[in-house]
Amino acid sequence: MIHNLSLIYSLTLRRILSFNMTQSSWAIRTISDTLRRFEFKGLEGRYAVKQNGQPPKLSCRQKIQLKKIVESSPQKQDLPFVTWTSKLVQYVIKKKFGVMYVLRQIYNLMNSFGFSIQRPRPEHLRANKELQSKFKKNSNE
Repeated sequence: MIHNLSLIYSLTLRRILSFNMTQSSWAIRTISDTLRRFEFKGLEGRYAVKQNGQPPKLSCRQKIQLKKIVESSPQKQDLPFVTWTSKLVQYVIKKKFGVMYVLRQIYNLMNSFGFSIQRPRPEHLRANKELQSKFKKNSNE
C-alpha cells in the first residue's frame, strides 16, 4: 500500500486524470482530495475522515419530554387545538426548549418517535349524506 501511494503521489495530476478517464471509476474530486490528504498527513491521510454533521439541537432528555408532550392532546398543554400539527409541534419546541426546527426536521423527529402523518379522509363538496348512508345500509344485505 505504501508503494502504491508513493507511486500515485509521484505521478503528475494530468497523468492521473488521464488514467482516471480511461481505466478507473474514481471521480476527479476523489483523486485530488486523496492526494491533498496524502500530501499534508502522509499515510495517515489516505482515508477520508468521517464527518458527523451538526450536533442535535435537543438533548435526549428534551426529546423524551417532547415525546410525552406530543403523546397527550394539545388541550392538556393549554393549546386551543384538537390534534397535533407539525407547525404546532414547532411552536411547542420553540416555546418550551427555545430551539427552532424547520418543518422537515419536525417530520423526522416525529417519525423517530414512532408517529406518522395523519390526514382526514377527503369528502366531496356535493356529497349527499342520506344517499351514502342508504347505500351503506343496503350494501350489507
